[in-house]
Amino acid sequence: MLNIQILKTTHIFEDQARKLLPYIQKCDVFAPEIPCKLERECTEEEEKWSSLLRSSKTRSGFLRDHDDENFHLLSSEDQKTRESAKYQRILRDYLFRCRKPLYVAERWQVSRPDISIIRNPSISSPKEAYNHFKSLIDLSRRRDDNVAENLLKAEERIKTVYPAFQEKQVILLTLEIGAYHRIEDRVKGVDIIEVYKQHPHIPLASERRKELDDRIYHGASFEEVEDLILSMSNENLKLS
Repeated sequence: MLNIQILKTTHIFEDQARKLLPYIQKCDVFAPEIPCKLERECTEEEEKWSSLLRSSKTRSGFLRDHDDENFHLLSSEDQKTRESAKYQRILRDYLFRCRKPLYVAERWQVSRPDISIIRNPSISSPKEAYNHFKSLIDLSRRRDDNVAENLLKAEERIKTVYPAFQEKQVILLTLEIGAYHRIEDRVKGVDIIEVYKQHPHIPLASERRKELDDRIYHGASFEEVEDLILSMSNENLKLS
């Protein structure tokens, strides 16, 4: 039996990553958000991590390897890219220190969605912003459907990769996922923790973006959210 806990984050800010530690410590298996990977890639990721946990590699050695592999992200000229890389470094460090098994919850069998639209495009009008957000929401729907479907098979996969769980009656699986996802609409009985709201300085842009996302998700037309989009633009806040 799986007990499922979902941590909603923004995947950025070092102090937000540090808030994940108590949840990592308490869980049996952790599922970081790894978007749009094929099944074979997910299997390779899980088996590589399982092998790493069984190895004699030290924390300093692990972090050195991680930093070498992600140097281009950690040293990026783009601040958001750097901050996101720092968040991921802390997350992976905690998982390694706590020796937590890893499960990839989003896994595609044959074809996968194009996630290039996640990158911030050049938006020059409120209508373009609306269409961009709507595309992101449609992508999130597909990804959430995929995760929900895979969670039905997660216990079997976890017990295959990590035989130590074969006899365990209840496994606590903790997912880390973006704040705008809605897995809880598809999987009942999950425990939702909005980690991003615990951040001491949530940008106003994030609050307005969440409101906009919620309204478009529930069918709001461009006309119904145009004022909200304009207010984001008028306050010099990022539209995405």
